[in-house]
Amino acid sequence: MIKSSKIICAFVAASLFVGATVAQKPIKELTSNEEYRELMSRSEELQTKEDSITLLINEARTEYQRIAAEMADSITAERDSFATYILDLEQQIFDLRSQRGQLTSRINSIEQEWVMAQLMNPVEEEELVAELPDSTAEEVVEPMAPIYYRNLVENTIFSDILTGEDYNDLLIANEEDKEMEGIVADYLATYADMAEAAEAYRNATEEAEAERILARFGDLEIEAEELSDEMQQKWNHIIDTKYYAYGYILEHERRYDLLDKASSDFSTMLQQCAANDGNYASDALMRYIVGRPTLLGHEIEFAREMELMEAADSLSGVRDNLNLADYRLEPIKVERRLFLDFAPIVVGRTNYYSSANPLPELRVFERGTIYRILLGTFRSKQPMTLFKGVQPLFIAENDDETYSYYAGGFATLAEAEEAQLFLKEKGFRAPEICRWENGDMINLTEAEESTEEGERVDMPVVGMRYMVEIEAEMLTDEMRNAINQTTPGKMVSRADDKFVVGTFTSRSEADMLLTTLVDQFSDIQVTLKEIELN
Repeated sequence: MIKSSKIICAFVAASLFVGATVAQKPIKELTSNEEYRELMSRSEELQTKEDSITLLINEARTEYQRIAAEMADSITAERDSFATYILDLEQQIFDLRSQRGQLTSRINSIEQEWVMAQLMNPVEEEELVAELPDSTAEEVVEPMAPIYYRNLVENTIFSDILTGEDYNDLLIANEEDKEMEGIVADYLATYADMAEAAEAYRNATEEAEAERILARFGDLEIEAEELSDEMQQKWNHIIDTKYYAYGYILEHERRYDLLDKASSDFSTMLQQCAANDGNYASDALMRYIVGRPTLLGHEIEFAREMELMEAADSLSGVRDNLNLADYRLEPIKVERRLFLDFAPIVVGRTNYYSSANPLPELRVFERGTIYRILLGTFRSKQPMTLFKGVQPLFIAENDDETYSYYAGGFATLAEAEEAQLFLKEKGFRAPEICRWENGDMINLTEAEESTEEGERVDMPVVGMRYMVEIEAEMLTDEMRNAINQTTPGKMVSRADDKFVVGTFTSRSEADMLLTTLVDQFSDIQVTLKEIELN
């Protein structure tokens, strides 16, 4: 019969194997269990991989220290590459340990089931001792010490003290912390593209090219805003979650000194951020760059306070290689340019505009202000010789199927008045100043004439207009003198087989001219034509 004390000893010995997570020896009687055998084999493979990676980490650290000592700041990129390489290897070790932990959990379950089966089915003392691994008869296997991970939040101090929901949120925040550098890099690249586009827009000489660049700038501006918003959301979640988790544990462990220091540092960081709000291109970038070292320093102190030295060393390495961008980026603003075709009036060849160089249509700009000189409005298109070689010249077809001819393009009224005087000296009887403002045209000359006191007002080109049509083969000097005396300054133009005087904004003025011509010249036919402008 087996003694009860022997059974208890056997159970304790087997349980020691259950607590072990490394160098676990298989129980001989379980090697016939296919699942158990495969699990043990897989565990050994993972241990071998971990040993190999550990060796690589040691070699990389040695090489990193050599480079840092020999070449100092001239190889920042190479040092950063080594640091990233080491962190990647450490992550691989963490992953391997996680896998082994899962395997060990299942192995332990199988072994516990086997031990319980032995308890339920007693055997002779000698048989039981033989079934246990040989080493248990001579030595006691101590439980493995806790494993401390280099990734701070992976340590069990968090999962043991925090609620499941809070710990999961902390893991998410930690992943977001890793993503922040990539988001910052994307923002800085977009900002550089914005600056380049803004400079190209300022230097563009063609409107079509400028509009294309401006559209590109708008797309980049939206992209930068989206990245800035993403930075802000993630960084807010990171600092809220991490400071809460660290503070909760410090409170739980009664580490009040570090808790007070963290609170003071956090307040100082917030004050610095508040002082810089609105000064630079991205408040989100500024808050991250200002807050990142403060949070990292707190994490290092927290890890050391909790005796998580692996994590503290890893975070110290991150701080030593921290290369934060300059957040003091000037906001990029682009003022929309007005590509108005300003051009002074010159007099050149009368055949300057031809079939090879057709007269351009008048362009009305949706934005901006431009002045032009109206040379005349006719019922049909006129030969270019009528305009005595004036350049630049533009034609506009009106809603009433008449044609208006405009010269030049000026930025100010003073320039337009000088051009008007110049054209009068060149023989144009009544050149009129017209102004376009954001697409709306006003004939300033007509508006001035329509006021009794001669005060210039802005009169929109709408309502009724009048012209006096004269059917005659030619206008005699007497006819022209009568026209000039009755309505001085009014333009006389040829339209097919008729001569047209005007336009008039006042019907009474047009009627006065019609009456004068009918009374003085009985051999001509004179009619009054009304035009309604909408």
